[in-house]
Amino acid sequence: MATAEKVLAAARGELGVKESPAASNTVKYNTWYYNQEVSGPAYPWCMVFVQWCFAQAAASGLLPVRT
Repeated sequence: MATAEKVLAAARGELGVKESPAASNTVKYNTWYYNQEVSGPAYPWCMVFVQWCFAQAAASGLLPVRT
């Protein structure tokens, strides 16, 4: 499977994941990224999710930096 397909497969596999509690930014991706559970408005997880998908596809090196 090509790298792009692996990244997209990782993202598709996460369909339906929600913050718990709602509007808290508490998701497993933030826990993975920060190595601890975090929550609140200082921790939006949109880019963290992208980083996580690339990591799952063993393609982290394709991203310029961890942001």
